Amino acid sequence: MLEALEHIQDVGEALWAWKDTLSNRERTIILKEQKDWQRTVRRWDLILRLWHEMHTFGVAPDNSTYGTLINVCCKGGRGWVTLVWLGDMCKRGLMPDEVTVSIVMQAHKKAGEYETAELFFKSLYTYNTLIDTYGKAGHLEKVSDTFNQMLREGVAPSVVTFNSMIHAWGKHHRMEQVASLGQMMEDFQCFPDTRTYNILISLYRESNDIDSAEYYYWKIKAENLVPDVVSCHTLLYGYSIKGMVTKAEALLKEMDERGDEYTQSALTRMYVNVGMLEQAWCWFDRFHHHMNSECFSANIDAFGEKGYIVLAEKAFICCQKKKMLSVSACNVMIKAYGLVEKLDEACEIADGMERCGILPDYVTYSSHSTSVNCKRPKKAIYYLEKMKAVKLLSDCVPYSVVIGSFAKNGDL
Repeated sequence: MLEALEHIQDVGEALWAWKDTLSNRERTIILKEQKDWQRTVRRWDLILRLWHEMHTFGVAPDNSTYGTLINVCCKGGRGWVTLVWLGDMCKRGLMPDEVTVSIVMQAHKKAGEYETAELFFKSLYTYNTLIDTYGKAGHLEKVSDTFNQMLREGVAPSVVTFNSMIHAWGKHHRMEQVASLGQMMEDFQCFPDTRTYNILISLYRESNDIDSAEYYYWKIKAENLVPDVVSCHTLLYGYSIKGMVTKAEALLKEMDERGDEYTQSALTRMYVNVGMLEQAWCWFDRFHHHMNSECFSANIDAFGEKGYIVLAEKAFICCQKKKMLSVSACNVMIKAYGLVEKLDEACEIADGMERCGILPDYVTYSSHSTSVNCKRPKKAIYYLEKMKAVKLLSDCVPYSVVIGSFAKNGDL
């Protein structure tokens, strides 16, 4: 291809043989290898065609793409066009690297536009940072004020701007404002990226609107974007906690049945909650070799909370064998035994923690003393004394519970 371009003046004629097979990587290499940039720019229609083909086939431009285009414009005497590409670049949430910035600065220096280009980057970055900072702090009024000031000064918002604002308003359950921002993105011709949709999926899932979360997941595909790990796991978690077994399993197949520790335990809990115990154990057994302590605790709790003590015990034994035992795992096992009134077993776990090098915490003692209160208030006093000895008694609640237990048993 490069040899053809060297000997044939017309770019279209030179590349005709490869018109249907030219890859995106080859296109970038061709542009970078050009020595006569005036010739390339004269065939601007070809460059634009390649650009539109990328969009049609869902190939997202990156820093390298924009850097090449900006380089072509600068070397071909179209310095003014670079600002168009820079604007599009920022709308997509991409910030130019040092090489691209250097090319732009050199091109505009002679035209007296150096300062303009520099201010373009600086002001957008500053506004995005302010909006993100105010949003995370919950200062929604300042978010709006900063955005309005940004518009008054003629600084075009980017996808980063909108992502920060959507996240800020959504976290405070202002979903009507989230919908309004979505419409505003269209008005500014600022196209959502995968992160935008991930934020929306997460917000609607947290708002218990699984239908909207699902809609934005499929919207990613409709826009020729690719759902990433965050997209899949967020929706899968939503399906799990809603007990939507069929949809959860379909999404799992799409993901090649891969999940993180949060979705894994959520799926175990989903199967348990709908009474599919065989599937719940198979799912746990399949992944327990790669679980961390937190994940073991969540799975033990999923079984124990519904009273399936045998499965909770089996999961706890797996945790011991994998040497992942923690204070959290012990606490949920104690809680499980308490729910089915297996108090001797609960005491055995609590009393054996220190022998395993695990220090009981406030939750250990308070939950355990609560579970033994009704049947064995005197044993509960023993655990209160242990709490006192290790300075974990920070309030009077445990005392009140034990006193109430004695009263109920008529032992005044």
